[in-house]
Amino acid sequence: MNTEKCRLLLQVIQAGSFSSAAERLGYTPSGVMRSIASLEKEIGFPLLGRTAQGIYLTREGRQCSLICAASSVMKMLCCSTVPRSGD
Repeated sequence: MNTEKCRLLLQVIQAGSFSSAAERLGYTPSGVMRSIASLEKEIGFPLLGRTAQGIYLTREGRQCSLICAASSVMKMLCCSTVPRSGD
């Protein structure tokens, strides 16, 4: 799973819509939608439901969002500079 697509998914969930997430990230709404659609195709099931009122997470989307969030935390932990003892 692509980490950028995971980041976009988490932003869409947090923002509540593709357009709000796109605005926050400096992307076009269609670009965000294409990335999420690509992630859904890659995984093999829909992550977000779409209604006239906005988006909602599917059951699989909730599970995937937890994996994406955990992956983001792990990336931050692994990439951060941690002082070694004795330094």
